[in-house]
Amino acid sequence: MCGESTENIVLLKVNCTEEESALFASNVSKQVDTNSGVYSVSVSDKSGNPLNPQSVMLDLENIKAVWAK
Repeated sequence: MCGESTENIVLLKVNCTEEESALFASNVSKQVDTNSGVYSVSVSDKSGNPLNPQSVMLDLENIKAVWAK
Protein backbone atom coordinates (compact mmCIF):
# COMPACT_ATOMS: atom_id res chain seq x y z
CA MET A 1 0.00 0.00 0.00
CA CYS A 2 1.46 3.35 -1.05
CA GLY A 3 4.36 1.35 -2.51
CA GLU A 4 4.96 -0.63 0.70
CA SER A 5 3.92 -4.09 1.89
CA THR A 6 1.48 -4.24 4.77
CA GLU A 7 0.13 -7.04 6.92
CA ASN A 8 -2.91 -5.30 8.42
CA ILE A 9 -5.69 -3.33 6.77
CA VAL A 10 -9.20 -2.35 7.77
CA LEU A 11 -11.72 -3.29 5.07
CA LEU A 12 -14.16 -0.41 4.68
CA LYS A 13 -16.14 -1.41 1.59
CA VAL A 14 -16.17 -3.85 -1.31
CA ASN A 15 -16.54 -1.81 -4.50
CA CYS A 16 -19.02 -3.60 -6.73
CA THR A 17 -22.23 -3.14 -8.66
CA GLU A 18 -25.64 -4.13 -7.29
CA GLU A 19 -25.60 -7.13 -9.66
CA GLU A 20 -22.21 -8.29 -8.41
CA SER A 21 -23.35 -7.88 -4.82
CA ALA A 22 -26.51 -9.93 -5.48
CA LEU A 23 -24.50 -12.67 -7.21
CA PHE A 24 -22.00 -12.81 -4.34
CA ALA A 25 -24.82 -13.04 -1.76
CA SER A 26 -26.52 -15.77 -3.81
CA ASN A 27 -23.28 -17.77 -4.07
CA VAL A 28 -22.71 -17.52 -0.31
CA SER A 29 -26.28 -18.61 0.48
CA LYS A 30 -25.89 -21.63 -1.85
CA GLN A 31 -22.49 -22.46 -0.32
CA VAL A 32 -20.69 -21.86 -3.62
CA ASP A 33 -16.95 -21.44 -3.03
CA THR A 34 -16.23 -17.73 -3.52
CA ASN A 35 -12.83 -17.77 -1.82
CA SER A 36 -10.88 -16.82 -4.91
CA GLY A 37 -10.70 -13.86 -7.23
CA VAL A 38 -9.57 -10.27 -7.19
CA TYR A 39 -11.87 -7.63 -5.73
CA SER A 40 -11.75 -3.85 -5.71
CA VAL A 41 -12.00 -2.72 -2.10
CA SER A 42 -11.72 0.46 -0.06
CA VAL A 43 -9.43 0.05 2.93
CA SER A 44 -7.86 2.17 5.64
CA ASP A 45 -4.55 3.80 4.85
CA LYS A 46 -1.32 2.10 5.95
CA SER A 47 -1.55 3.69 9.42
CA GLY A 48 -5.07 2.26 9.93
CA ASN A 49 -6.88 5.59 9.43
CA PRO A 50 -10.37 4.87 7.99
CA LEU A 51 -10.88 8.59 7.28
CA ASN A 52 -8.27 8.37 4.50
CA PRO A 53 -9.65 5.46 2.42
CA GLN A 54 -7.47 3.84 -0.24
CA SER A 55 -8.78 1.85 -3.21
CA VAL A 56 -6.86 -1.36 -3.88
CA MET A 57 -7.27 -4.57 -5.83
CA LEU A 58 -7.23 -7.43 -3.31
CA ASP A 59 -6.59 -11.04 -4.31
CA LEU A 60 -8.50 -13.19 -1.82
CA GLU A 61 -5.78 -15.85 -1.97
CA ASN A 62 -3.38 -13.34 -0.35
CA ILE A 63 -5.53 -13.09 2.79
CA LYS A 64 -4.01 -15.12 5.62
CA ALA A 65 -6.48 -14.31 8.42
CA VAL A 66 -9.60 -12.25 9.08
CA TRP A 67 -10.62 -10.60 12.33
CA ALA A 68 -14.18 -9.28 12.63
CA LYS A 69 -14.97 -6.24 14.73
